[in-house]
Amino acid sequence: MGRWYTMDFARIPLDKIKIDKNQSRQEFDAEGIKQLARSIDEVGQLQPVIVKKNGDEYRLVAGERRYRAVKKSSSREKIAALILKEDTGESLLKQIQLIENLQREDLNPLERALSIKRFIDENNLTKKEASKKLGVPRTTLTEWLNILEVPPRYREEVIDEDSPLTLSHISIAKALASRTGDPTKLKQLLDVVLKYNLNRKETKESVNLYRKYLHMPMDEAVSVILLRRERQKLSDRLREEDGSGRGNPNPFNRLLKSFNKTGQTMEEVMEKAGVPDEDIKESLIDEFLYIYQLMEIMVPELKNKKVADLIEGIRKNNSL
Repeated sequence: MGRWYTMDFARIPLDKIKIDKNQSRQEFDAEGIKQLARSIDEVGQLQPVIVKKNGDEYRLVAGERRYRAVKKSSSREKIAALILKEDTGESLLKQIQLIENLQREDLNPLERALSIKRFIDENNLTKKEASKKLGVPRTTLTEWLNILEVPPRYREEVIDEDSPLTLSHISIAKALASRTGDPTKLKQLLDVVLKYNLNRKETKESVNLYRKYLHMPMDEAVSVILLRRERQKLSDRLREEDGSGRGNPNPFNRLLKSFNKTGQTMEEVMEKAGVPDEDIKESLIDEFLYIYQLMEIMVPELKNKKVADLIEGIRKNNSL
């Protein structure tokens, strides 16, 4: 059974409340606060803030965004508040403050991680103990804290809404560095995520290829995934054309569809079947060489180009 805390409800003058300088949340969206202030003017304050009485004043424990919005409202001089007992300990105050922010998702990933780390350090907790006190699964807590173990550049990317980098990418990169015993792999993988705008699925696929074929450089593994991305776009387009009845009888179009299907089959074989038996290996090599020779005749400009160069050419063409 959890503990029950007795709190009194009151409407407190805004000038009697003091902001906690060690509040978990440090950044506030000005436009969001304006919108909340307008909402409060329209329908009232639906949720009280939480404060602790401190002499003739009150210390704000949770709800700073609501406090700022009510203060911005010209029609209000008081705020609805739940008042904690004066003997509420500092550790419990921090726990309540942090839980309220986590439940309302009021913190960005970096603020959240810093607040949790400070809570763990100040109370000398293990991650298991902290997850129990905060009501968060330990695996989730660990993923949240991972942002503190990467250089500042990547932290800033995670909190940038326009960046592809997420906490999931960091977890994948950390696991790769740990399994390979090479710490530089973390930075290497995060750099290619940013360079090629890889989503979580593409990042995992790149890592799986890299780990399966250890002779393959990371850039080549990513190049394979990027080629797969472009081929998927082609597959989608071909399906749309077939579904709309606009199929092109041109033999080159049929060849394109054939290559697309062959590529899908090759990926499935590589991922599931592994190395072919000796009795079929020679036949496969003969077929590959024959197709390669035909490609050299049909598309001479591809000859002697590196995979990375082809990828860059495809990306430029698609951006036009």
